[in-house]
This record gives sequence, C-alpha cells and structure tokens, in this order.
Amino acid sequence: MKNEGLKFIFWFNLMCLIVVISAYITELALGLFLQFFLGLIQIAIAFIVNADLRKSSHLIILLFKVYKVITSVYVLIFILNFTGLFFETFESRIFIALVPMLIATYQVYINYLAQK
Repeated sequence: MKNEGLKFIFWFNLMCLIVVISAYITELALGLFLQFFLGLIQIAIAFIVNADLRKSSHLIILLFKVYKVITSVYVLIFILNFTGLFFETFESRIFIALVPMLIATYQVYINYLAQK
C-alpha cells in the first residue's frame, strides 16, 4: 500500500478513536455503543493492512501479529462471557469496556509506525 493510503488509514483510525473516547467522556452508554463500530472499522482496517503487510518492516509485521493474537484472545473471552463461562463481575465489565480501547489504541500506534 502506498504511503498516502497508510496515512489516510492512520488519520481515519485516529479520528474514530478520538470520537469514541470523547463519547465515553460525555456519555458512557454512547461510548460503549460507538466502541462496537470502532471495532468493526478496525477489523476492516486490519484486513486492508494485512493484505499489504509483506512490504512492511519486520517490526510492523511483528506488532501486527501480536495485534492479531491479542484481538483473537479478546474475542474468544468476549464470546465466553456471553455463554456464561465468564462471570458477570465488575472486572468483566472493565474487560468489556477498557481492553478493546487499549487494543484500538495499539492498532492506531501500529498504523502510525507503518505510515512513517
């Protein structure tokens, strides 16, 4: 992918993250709602970037592999939460809200490094 495309992806991803963080600050429920769409956007971005990953540096490839593992583990635990295998505690609510935002921030960081 050309550098202009990666720059666009980075700025788009960053703006989406800022919108969700702003929504969390103003209204928690709105932040949770928008976080779902941020996740969908970031999954689409991951597929787009993954298609052209061979041209990236080894560091970007490694960071992206770590991102895929973290995201996969989170999705698995998220599914287990809704099947009743993960307890409905304060910690699980933090997990549902905070961890995806950390993963999203990590992806923005990877996109930043890739577009440099």
